[in-house]
Amino acid sequence: MTESWDDWREHYRGLGIREPKLCKDGILNPEAYQASKPRLLFVLKESNHYEGDLREIVKDGPKFQMWHAISRWAAAIHLGFPRYQEVDDWDTRRAALDSIATVNLRKTAGEASADMDVVNAFAYRSRELLRQQIAEIGPQVILSCGVWGSLLWLLDIDVDPQDPWKQPIYSERWGAWIVPWRHPNRSDNKRSHKELKSMFKQVPLCQRA
Repeated sequence: MTESWDDWREHYRGLGIREPKLCKDGILNPEAYQASKPRLLFVLKESNHYEGDLREIVKDGPKFQMWHAISRWAAAIHLGFPRYQEVDDWDTRRAALDSIATVNLRKTAGEASADMDVVNAFAYRSRELLRQQIAEIGPQVILSCGVWGSLLWLLDIDVDPQDPWKQPIYSERWGAWIVPWRHPNRSDNKRSHKELKSMFKQVPLCQRA
């Protein structure tokens, strides 16, 4: 893993960033991730002013609105969408968050409000490293958190251009369901739970037995 972050650092230097301070993402807990069903990757825009290892932020459970929302979504997906009260339990959410992977399209810190033109430009210039990172993570479900337009070209997703948000897409290339979804800072907890459940009705890996 150290070698791959050295690659990222060198790549960002090549983009003209003299001393890139990276926000390291990826699998939060390898053992828990490999044991999870399905293996779940959240793709996000960028970190908000944070430089360092994302595992340090969430090692004791979710913090800030964004990670609370992600923990609820992860719990819901892993548990097959039970009642909202079940996924809102602290211990359930902490365990769910511990078992996911996250990837930011931009690896250096951004602002409170992301400029998607900048994020998209970083993603495009870093596309081969991003594809390599996602392949190494090996998710079974990829949740696009406000970055669907970027993932369409990054992951080569075939969608109906008249209604690209219509439904999850299964990608043979990635061996994963790729799901269009909102950014976690735009989450209305109970309503989002209901809407995400509806979106996942077409993803057989996530149906409750």
